[in-house]
Amino acid sequence: MQKNVEKYLILFASCVPVKGAYRATICDLQRCNYEFIPNDLADFLLKFNGSKLKAIYDFYGTENKDVIDEYLNFLLSKEYIFFTDNPISFPKINFEFDTPNKITYSIIDYSSKNNYKLSNVISQIDELGCYFLQFRSFDELPNSKLLEFSMLMKNSRIRGVDLIVKYSQKQSMDFFNELFKSNLRIKNITVHSAIENKVITNIDGTILAYAEQVITDHSHCGNVSPEYFSINMKSFPENLHYNSCLNKKISIDINGKIKNCPSMNMDFGNINKIKLKDVIDNKNFKKTWMINKDKILICKDCEFRYICTDCRAYIETPENIYSKPLKCGYDPYSGKWK
Repeated sequence: MQKNVEKYLILFASCVPVKGAYRATICDLQRCNYEFIPNDLADFLLKFNGSKLKAIYDFYGTENKDVIDEYLNFLLSKEYIFFTDNPISFPKINFEFDTPNKITYSIIDYSSKNNYKLSNVISQIDELGCYFLQFRSFDELPNSKLLEFSMLMKNSRIRGVDLIVKYSQKQSMDFFNELFKSNLRIKNITVHSAIENKVITNIDGTILAYAEQVITDHSHCGNVSPEYFSINMKSFPENLHYNSCLNKKISIDINGKIKNCPSMNMDFGNINKIKLKDVIDNKNFKKTWMINKDKILICKDCEFRYICTDCRAYIETPENIYSKPLKCGYDPYSGKWK
C-alpha cells in the first residue's frame, strides 16, 4: 500500500498499548477487546504516535523500510492507526478519573439469621450515591425475603442490582422472572448450588444463571481470569489510578461487619453501631482504594494490569498488602496461565 510520507501517523485514542515483561497488548476501549503485540511494536506506537511517516522512515533507515511497512499494514488492517494531514484535530483521551458519588459499588452478604435490618443497610448505601449493589446469600432464603429486598430497592437511586442466591425448590424460574419485572434495577440473578448449569438471557437483557458450583461463604471470590477482564472507556481510567476491585466499594459481611470486601479480615465496626458514611471518612478504610496494579508486585510487569480484576483479600504474601493476588495463575514473564 503506497503511503504519503508527509502525512502524520495517528494511533486511535481509544487504542492503548500496554507493555508487559514478556509482551504487550493493545487495549481497544471502544470495541472492548484486546490483542497481543510484541513489546517492540508497542514501543514503536508510543514513540511515533503523531509523527510524520517520513520521520519514521528516516529514523529506522532505508534498510528497515519493509519491516516498518509490515508494522503499518498490520496496524491499518486492524484499524488501530490512520494517517492525517492535521494531527492537532485528534487529541489524546484524558484518562483522569473522578466521580461525585462517595461509593460506586457495594456488597451485602445476607442470611436469614442476620442480626441487622436490611432496610437500614440499603437506605445508608443509597445515601452514599451507590450505583451498583450485589446481594449474596449462602443459605436458602424464603421468597418473602427476596420480595422484601426488591421492594426496598424500588425508590432507591441504585442503578443496577445483582442477586446471588442459593438454589431452592421453592423458587421457580417464573418467580425469578417476576423479580426482574418487579424491579427493573435487578439485572442479573445467579442461583448457586443448583442441580444443573443453565443460563437464560431474557429479551430485556436480564440474565438468570443456574450454577452447580456450591458456594458456602465469601471465600469463593478473588479469582483472576480473562473471563473477568473489563475493557472499556469507563473502567480503564479508574484502573489506571485506583484499585480495580476495591475503589469506592463498601461491604457488609454475614455478621454485619463493615469492610472493604467481605473476604477481608479487617473491619471498621458493625452496621448496628456505626454509620456507613462515618466509615468512608476513615483514612484507613480508603487505603486499599489507592493500590493500583502499578504498585503490586509482579502485576506491575503484566500486560493485563489495566483491564484485570484485583484481590487484596487473598494474596500470595498475607503480610505484604502489595503482594500478587493468590488466585491469579498468570505469569507475565512467560506469558502463560497455570
